[in-house]
Amino acid sequence: MKKLIALLLVLTMAFSLAACGKQEAAAGSSIAVCLASEPDTLDPALNSAVDGATLIAHLFSGLAKWAQDDSGKLVIVPEEAEVIRWMYAEYMKGASRIEIGRMLMDRGIYTRQGKPWVDSNVKVILTNITYTGNMLFQKEYCEDPITKHRRKNYGELPQYFVEDTHEAIIPMDEWQAVQAEFKRRRDLGPFGNKSLKLSAFSTKITCGCCGKHYRHSGKRNTAGEVYYVWTCQTKSQKGASACPSKNIPEKMLHNATAEVLGLDEFDEDVFSQQIEEVIVIGDDTLTFRFYDGHEVTTKWQSTAKTDWWTDERRKLWGERHKRKDTNPNKHLFYEFTGFIKCGCCGANYRCQSGKRKDGTPTRSWYCTGPKDQCHNPGIRDETMKRLVTDVLGLDEFDEAAMDAQIENATVLDHTVTFHFRDGHTESRDFLDKRHGTPWTEERREKARESMKAAWTDERREAMSERIKKIRSEKKWPNP
Repeated sequence: MKKLIALLLVLTMAFSLAACGKQEAAAGSSIAVCLASEPDTLDPALNSAVDGATLIAHLFSGLAKWAQDDSGKLVIVPEEAEVIRWMYAEYMKGASRIEIGRMLMDRGIYTRQGKPWVDSNVKVILTNITYTGNMLFQKEYCEDPITKHRRKNYGELPQYFVEDTHEAIIPMDEWQAVQAEFKRRRDLGPFGNKSLKLSAFSTKITCGCCGKHYRHSGKRNTAGEVYYVWTCQTKSQKGASACPSKNIPEKMLHNATAEVLGLDEFDEDVFSQQIEEVIVIGDDTLTFRFYDGHEVTTKWQSTAKTDWWTDERRKLWGERHKRKDTNPNKHLFYEFTGFIKCGCCGANYRCQSGKRKDGTPTRSWYCTGPKDQCHNPGIRDETMKRLVTDVLGLDEFDEAAMDAQIENATVLDHTVTFHFRDGHTESRDFLDKRHGTPWTEERREKARESMKAAWTDERREAMSERIKKIRSEKKWPNP
């Protein structure tokens, strides 16, 4: 029942507008829209009635506004009209909508709500036919009179165009030229958008899985260097679960294209002239479709990792992971991983975990250098924490404070030297005593009896004969 009533209301409004439009358009001076009662005013600041709101919404959509003179005639506000003319002129000069919005804000001009300009705001201005002095009614319609939900009219209901309803700001031919420029840029696709960094491959690489185009994507490696790959738009926007296609490094794409074209190196002009489309099939196949109709299929394999992993890069990577402050995985390790260095051989100290007889877990740090060349002592984890707390003047160990002030620590013999980030150093001595359970008299007596029982006459005799033999062979020099 509600839908039927809504339909009747819409039809009644449409016929009313049509009748009024035909009756008054012939006079060429005004148009009457019968919504309920005659609006008392066209001033948005003064209007409070629903019947006038619809007419005002059509009339005052956009940046510029019209005011009423003493006779009630609509006249242009010159300052705001000048901004509208400037926007149309800049767009025809080649400026994008985003650039126009930025230039407006640089001039201190914001939207009517005092907000920054965005692409959609500028588009509304450049497509609003009201600035031509004409009116297009029923650009929107009320989908449901109960919820008051409005929807843009894409042909569901008739629209009514009335000429010369008020003074024009933009000539009709200029407005039409802007709309034609809109279409021209839209037909160009991404090449019509100056803000995009495009290349010869743009719009030419097609995903064999989903049919979408590949797009240019810049990545930054762990060394801070930027490199580029081409990735499917579906995969980029929705993830690998939506499209399992493989990313293609731009360097490899250059090499494969040069090989197909028979060139020593990639040439953008030759590619643009001869190649119509590149289809990515599976993980290792590219099909090049030429403008003359023939196709060439080739295999590819990414060499990005091997090209990047040079000897210099490997050395830099190793040094980076040795230091705690540059290790990207430092949150996965202990507090002193990459922090303690050997003062003898320069190697990092490594953690070894253990457990005492009573079940207490322990951690100690030892040099990873070759044992035949480095005999630096280890240091217990609790000892290192105690020294850090002491050297920083803290009440308890704080890893964040340590990382903020100390770059690293070196161990040489039984001395730890802390190297602060401001350049000064401080040293602390340490001596770790072995932890053990004190022997009782009962245990000591038991050990004595055990040794006596093991040292039998037969064993004593065998040992005596072995020593005599060793002396007889004289395996050591004479004194």
